[in-house]
Amino acid sequence: MFANYLNLPSTSPAVHQLFRYLDTDASGVIDFREYLLGVLATCKKRNVLETIKIACRIYDRDGVGRLSLDDFAKVLNQTLAMRVNEAVDVFHQIDRRGLNYVTFENFKSYAEKKAEFASLFSISKEEKFKSKNGDLCPEYEKKVE
Repeated sequence: MFANYLNLPSTSPAVHQLFRYLDTDASGVIDFREYLLGVLATCKKRNVLETIKIACRIYDRDGVGRLSLDDFAKVLNQTLAMRVNEAVDVFHQIDRRGLNYVTFENFKSYAEKKAEFASLFSISKEEKFKSKNGDLCPEYEKKVE
């Protein structure tokens, strides 16, 4: 069925590989969140931290900026390819007060102090140039004044 939506032969190895890439929880179904994060992950104009922030908004069921353990684990799994047990450990390290939720800002503050997340905060020369010159829009979009 997936191949039909793409108008490609179902025997194509590339179709099967793409499906496995997008089906991050191996459920056999690609939900909209998986699809959207897959598209964002392939967009070279976004850095990983920005993608994580967007993923947090996508998985924030109540719109209040809080993620449950399950949703936080999905965010880290889909954006950083982190194993669920590792994401659970990160969640508990962030949620020291036992609130049973974390926010993107909680994660960012935690990650800034951990060497394993250092790559999230490195800025490319292109990003530095764009932020210095006020170009916040991707090159393919026109800046709105």
